[in-house]
Amino acid sequence: MGSVFKQIVNKSMFVAMGVFIASCSKDISTSTGWEYNNTDNGGFDNIPYVEQETGPGLVLIEGGT
Repeated sequence: MGSVFKQIVNKSMFVAMGVFIASCSKDISTSTGWEYNNTDNGGFDNIPYVEQETGPGLVLIEGGT
């Protein structure tokens, strides 16, 4: 039983390290896939904002070009 427990702990640590490394990724636009604040892509800024509420019976369409 001790060997099975060690395998489970080792696999759990491996998964936890993978999640930690993935969380350290750069901030990328979901629309274009470009990094924010990268001068090679035009230096687009990621400005935090409070999302607007969609009116009753309406569907919110994301703005852009």
